[in-house]
Amino acid sequence: MKNLFSLFLIATLCFPVLSAQQTEETELQPKDADDAPIVIPEAAEPSPQEEAAEPTTIKITLPVDMTFDVELMEHLNAKYNAPDQRIQFRVAKDVLVGDHVAISKGTYVTGRFISAKTNKRGGKGGSIDFQVEETRAVDGTVVPLEGLIRELGKQKSGTAAGIMFGVGGSGFKKGGQGFAQKGAPYQATVHNDTVITLEDKAQEAESDEEGEEIAEADFECAEKEIYLNLGKETPLSPMIVTLKPGDRNPETIKRTVLYQVNDYILDPSRPVLAKGQEEQEDGSLALQFDGWDVLRFLPNGPSTLVFRSEATGGEIFQGSDSVTLDLKAKK
Repeated sequence: MKNLFSLFLIATLCFPVLSAQQTEETELQPKDADDAPIVIPEAAEPSPQEEAAEPTTIKITLPVDMTFDVELMEHLNAKYNAPDQRIQFRVAKDVLVGDHVAISKGTYVTGRFISAKTNKRGGKGGSIDFQVEETRAVDGTVVPLEGLIRELGKQKSGTAAGIMFGVGGSGFKKGGQGFAQKGAPYQATVHNDTVITLEDKAQEAESDEEGEEIAEADFECAEKEIYLNLGKETPLSPMIVTLKPGDRNPETIKRTVLYQVNDYILDPSRPVLAKGQEEQEDGSLALQFDGWDVLRFLPNGPSTLVFRSEATGGEIFQGSDSVTLDLKAKK
């Protein structure tokens, strides 16, 4: 009896240990694939770089009557500008709405030459009227503008009183022509509330546009020094530019434009085109530009003019030459 009790006690104490070992061995044994638990990995949190790349669209409003500075990019003259002729300005500095750039510095601003009154005998000066009309915001939205400008020519002093009553004759001087000089500062006013859409990004978007392939060519201006008096009627001759096309066939050149003056690229929507071209005996082309079309973009002093030509096969080539303008612009 005593021996049986001893065996029972030993069995009772050893069984939990064996059961634990069996359980551990069972868990260590590989399970079938069908019985394996399905583990769903947690989604990785986006990195700061990925979060920054996501654009945030915001809308801002350019309010009506908001004003900003513009710069006239060409000379205007009562004699040479025609009514309804488009003229060029550019934005003088970034236009901000809060901390956001709504219109970038250097953006083209379109204007219009309205009318001119010529100078008259009796000392009365002429005048010109012109205005700003529209520009584009950074998202491409057209921003309508208003701003009527009048520039007066010089009034001759010391005029006899009788001249105002029609007594004056051919011996009396005329007043000055109305004109405005390239680079003159003006203000433009937003015509109505204009909503624009911005994408606020921490990093700039990469452009996938490929630049044009531009070949080089030799352009040479016939006149290197040119005189212009904006306040008086100055006879202007056509501007002749010689193009040496190299091994290109001159007959394939279909058009040439004045592309750039110094650091200013002319508005491509209103190109300054050569009015004619004539092949010379040496194979070069004599290109003829309207004198005022070119001179109105030149400041006083030396300038670098960049010309571009396009051939029928689509090839584009350009070259430059320097000229000096002796500009008189006194009212």
